[in-house]
Amino acid sequence: MEEFPKSEETKSVCLILPGCYEKIGEIDQIEKIYLFAIEHFQDDIAYADKIKQLLSEYYIKTDNLNQAIETYNGIKNKNYGQAIAFYERIEKIYQQQGKYKEAGDLKLKIVDIYSEIVENCAKDTELARYHRYKPGTDREYTKARQMRQAGMYYEKAGESGLAETIYFQLIETYPDTPFSIIPMYILAGRYSDRDLKRCIPLYINAIKKSTRPFLLFKAKTKENQQFIDEYNNEKLTPQQIAETIARFYKAYGLETQEEEIKEKIKKHMRT
Repeated sequence: MEEFPKSEETKSVCLILPGCYEKIGEIDQIEKIYLFAIEHFQDDIAYADKIKQLLSEYYIKTDNLNQAIETYNGIKNKNYGQAIAFYERIEKIYQQQGKYKEAGDLKLKIVDIYSEIVENCAKDTELARYHRYKPGTDREYTKARQMRQAGMYYEKAGESGLAETIYFQLIETYPDTPFSIIPMYILAGRYSDRDLKRCIPLYINAIKKSTRPFLLFKAKTKENQQFIDEYNNEKLTPQQIAETIARFYKAYGLETQEEEIKEKIKKHMRT
């Protein structure tokens, strides 16, 4: 490696040596080998991408998740399916460790690089035409989902300010997706005591979007069933709608009709 750093033989050695070091317990040498390979063969994009993939796996094993993400993001030609699976693995680790802010940050990183992943997917001629272009078709929906999940993680982490910022971005950028409904309701609740003019439009839009009919059929594929479940679940419950409208009555001095309107709405939603 030292005498012929850019030779084809060195390329092969950089793939073999890490396994040898792992077997003898010298795992700290693995990072050095991979970094050497990336430095000396960065012009060979396919090879460098492969090394970055292996290095990101090494960082996951050694619990260096930030470095794993940074390394993986440096891959030039990310495979769509592999990329999503990689980020989901990191997300699960963050969940297990209770690192909800980091999980939220990860979701926003996916939003940032999603367009790049979609473009790479569209160029992958080994994929069937449907699978090459479907991620692009689902671009807005997928980004909205990631932002909604980021907000949920920030809420869990006690980062209400970050959650609020993301929710406002979500409802402004992707207002027609089901993922905008509950953020509208959450934001309206935060303004209900101090800014009625700001909260009422949010409440009204959340209610309107929540009255769409349920999808009552099952899908054959997992991804289509996920869409149906999200479409049906990302909306206000009858209880939330009833309480919201009753809140309007109270705000306008009609407290005597609060309980009556709650019961009427819940009865209507059940039918």
